[in-house]
Amino acid sequence: MSLGQASAITTAVGDLPDDVPADVRDRAEAELVSYAERFDAQQLTRLGSHILTAVAPEIGEARDAEAWNGKSSGPGYAGSSSSLRTGTAPSTCGAG
Repeated sequence: MSLGQASAITTAVGDLPDDVPADVRDRAEAELVSYAERFDAQQLTRLGSHILTAVAPEIGEARDAEAWNGKSSGPGYAGSSSSLRTGTAPSTCGAG
């Protein structure tokens, strides 16, 4: 395992919410360590951002749903009802 891979794993486990039980954290770390045989540091970072759903679906899916609901209700979100009604995407450059 490279230093970059170890750093990606440490960061991913450290970024798990504080209320995630220790046994789930341990499973997440073990899973990411097993992935290190096949994936580089950048790929482990991406995998790490979804590891909670992989090792504890009941927790990860609930958090994903909360995050999705929070993002989808904000103004200017491309999937907002105003964008769907008008058929246009909101401007991302501030002109228009």
